[in-house]
Amino acid sequence: MTRIGVTERQAAVLTVIEDEVASGRPSPNTVELSRATGYSTGEIARILDALEYMGFITRIPNRRRNIRLCSPSVRMAPDDHLIAELTRRGYLVRKGLDQ
Repeated sequence: MTRIGVTERQAAVLTVIEDEVASGRPSPNTVELSRATGYSTGEIARILDALEYMGFITRIPNRRRNIRLCSPSVRMAPDDHLIAELTRRGYLVRKGLDQ
């Protein structure tokens, strides 16, 4: 299943976050995400900004391990449900971005 509107790098970071949270551990910080994905911390910061803008995550200001998933079932949702939800939120969704 593809993630609509999410780049390959964004999907990789989102997967690491989802896996950490699903296993009961606290959300990873940028250094841990950098080590897990091989991307620079600056790139991780830009990816997190994009994921937050798209509504996949939210970050709580002035807190350590501040990443929260907005919808933990995003990975399991069928593509048409994701398209409907992102459209409802006002995003322009084009099919076939990760194919």
